[in-house]
Amino acid sequence: MWRELVQDYSSEGVFANPATESELEWVEGSLDIKMPASLRALLRESDGMALKIRLPGEGDEVRTLVWSTDEMLSQNLELRAQDALHGKDAAYPYFFFARETNGDPMAFPVKDGQAQESPIVVLSHDHRWERRTRDTDLRGYVEAVLKFAAARYGVGKKEPV
Repeated sequence: MWRELVQDYSSEGVFANPATESELEWVEGSLDIKMPASLRALLRESDGMALKIRLPGEGDEVRTLVWSTDEMLSQNLELRAQDALHGKDAAYPYFFFARETNGDPMAFPVKDGQAQESPIVVLSHDHRWERRTRDTDLRGYVEAVLKFAAARYGVGKKEPV
């Protein structure tokens, strides 16, 4: 479903091998958070997803849509550590899965150890971790990024065969 969604918008999707159940459990256990079902489903199709775009005068660049399980674990631990250094708890209770192009982390809110399906939240690193809703769910987020890439970089739907 997730590969097809990206491919419906663009032939420039970049996919990885599926994450294994043990990799998913490793991330969840390390962070003491259960992923939302939609993210687990995406990672079971591709352990991270990206989009290849062409930047005028600069060539091709790969922009991440959703991190790999390794990157999710690393980024979540790093964001928690940054908060601990500053005496804050903005990075928790959130489960981070991507960053916007400006570096702001994207997250699912967490309640009782379970990352919620909705909404997708952005934490602004420039504005003292101010939170704002980005999208209603993971599908909405992926579609919004693909639409933005089509408008900004000309990455669009494939021509019909």
